[in-house]
Amino acid sequence: MLPRYSIIDGFLGESAAGELLELALASEHAAEPAAVTAKSGYAIDASYRSALSLPIDLTENASPFREAIDRRMREIFDSVGIRAFENPVFELECVAHRDGGKFAEHIDTLTDSSRGKSDRIVSAVYYFHREPRGFTGGQLALHGIGSKERVKIEPVHDRLAIFPSFAPHEVRPVSVPGNAFADARFSINCWIRRPRA
Repeated sequence: MLPRYSIIDGFLGESAAGELLELALASEHAAEPAAVTAKSGYAIDASYRSALSLPIDLTENASPFREAIDRRMREIFDSVGIRAFENPVFELECVAHRDGGKFAEHIDTLTDSSRGKSDRIVSAVYYFHREPRGFTGGQLALHGIGSKERVKIEPVHDRLAIFPSFAPHEVRPVSVPGNAFADARFSINCWIRRPRA
């Protein structure tokens, strides 16, 4: 059975999406390989996840992305059938997928001691890129739970894809002819976390 998911197109609007893209493009010099959770904390494993993490701070309440998430919080929870909770904690990561970029099948819930004081409940991926886009592929593939069902969500500029954090998913391989950073598939990975008592 496929988990419930939702898509919101035009999530930020053209002006805010364009500003975000400019910010991402300006951070190329500081981009680093994205890590994955490992038993000893975090590790780089390009065979499993090939992406660049961008040092953009989106956690401030005043950022347009956070404002948009806050404004549509009820809709986000309702769209994936998860009951809203008090005092959500936000975890945000901005990444770029260049030629060969991918993220093998995984879930976003963390089951080890690295969870901290909250748990990932809802995952959302926001896409933004140059238009016309300079890459192909990079779909978000959501996998069925206990079945072989699968749905692929296209990485469309200014689109937010929402799903439960326990849902198995992957980033399909990205192709960027010429491998220019400006032609990458950019996204913000957002996790809405529930504080633990």
